[in-house]
Amino acid sequence: MKWLSKLFGSKTEEPAKEQVSMNIAELSSLIDGKIRSKMELFMPELESFYSQIQAVADRLQEKVSALGKAAPPERVDFQLLKVASSHRSESISRLNLMLKTVKRQISVNFDSFIEFHNSCVSALDSADAKLVRNFAVFEEVFSQESSSMMSEYKSFYRLLRDIGIDLKEKKLAIDPLSEIKHNIVTLENMMKDLDENDTMMRNLDSELTTLRELDDALKNKIGTLIAGEEWGKFETMFKDMELLDAEIKETEGRIGQTILSVERALRNYIRLYPSSKKFIEFYLKEPLDASLSDENQAKINAVICSIEIAMLEGKITIGGKREERILDGVRAIKNGLLESLVKRYRTLQNKKYELMGGIEKSDIKNVKVSLESELNEINVRMNDMGDKLQKFIKNKNALPDEINRTKISLEKLIQDSLNQSISIMIV
Repeated sequence: MKWLSKLFGSKTEEPAKEQVSMNIAELSSLIDGKIRSKMELFMPELESFYSQIQAVADRLQEKVSALGKAAPPERVDFQLLKVASSHRSESISRLNLMLKTVKRQISVNFDSFIEFHNSCVSALDSADAKLVRNFAVFEEVFSQESSSMMSEYKSFYRLLRDIGIDLKEKKLAIDPLSEIKHNIVTLENMMKDLDENDTMMRNLDSELTTLRELDDALKNKIGTLIAGEEWGKFETMFKDMELLDAEIKETEGRIGQTILSVERALRNYIRLYPSSKKFIEFYLKEPLDASLSDENQAKINAVICSIEIAMLEGKITIGGKREERILDGVRAIKNGLLESLVKRYRTLQNKKYELMGGIEKSDIKNVKVSLESELNEINVRMNDMGDKLQKFIKNKNALPDEINRTKISLEKLIQDSLNQSISIMIV
């Protein structure tokens, strides 16, 4: 005892034990053994506590039953009896609910008994919420049974309180060992993470090597494909197609410009011959479609011839130099300009359809697109794996330092808690 030390002027301390080295598995086994030894020391007392609780609970159950069966005195105020009976019923219900929690079988060990004790205290607190107030009422009518029951109830309260104090002391004895065990598990998990990290790095590196080989192989395939004769033919057809598209567009523009060059004359013609409005408006709005639908441009040529005669006779007048330019445009159409342009357009379109057929028959472009798509997917996977690998490399660099800090912290905790110097070997 401390007072004896002060009285005799001496202080005894347990000498520090000689430093030993052990790996994490050996340390874990050592601490498990110490915890188990502590638990075994506690077991007889815990079992005794459990038996005491059950014995008091049985006696309290008898008192509660007796209170429930108690008869009121012969002379009692009716209103008081009514209120007391109601409060008695409520209290008995609360107490029976509490006793249901208490009177249950458990497999006694330190953790299960702490949980059991906590549930008993919680049930007692819940029952106690109204019991004291109710007791003051029904005690006036059922005095003997109420006093006997409350006496047992208080005994139960004191027993749980005393056991709780003892459990706190036992927990204080266990807590340092539990903390050491928790830190051991943390260290074990960190070492496991490091091993798993290394495994993942190896797996990712292996997969990346395989993907790089696939990437090189696909690039070689694409290169061989592009260098081949079939791809050369395909590119020639594709370039020819581009040239044809340009010529088709240019010819379409010339057809539109040819019709636009005589627009004023065509609109004047509509005033002379209103029935031609729909036909001429179609030519002015959609010159290409109108020209293609007009067989050999017969209809527009007939109108153009009529316009030439009308302009020469003065029925259609434009005025100034513009009239000469329009008359030149009319005569150009009359002499076959529009017809030749439409024929050229049809010829170019036919060539385009032939080329398109050749391109569609060639599967080489699809082969190239498929290879490029596969190459792109591989590059996406490689980038994703590269990002993951960088994270694992970062972990690999950080985890050893973190493990070492945790190891040093654990060694100090063991020294402070157990007065024993243990050097943990990290394998």
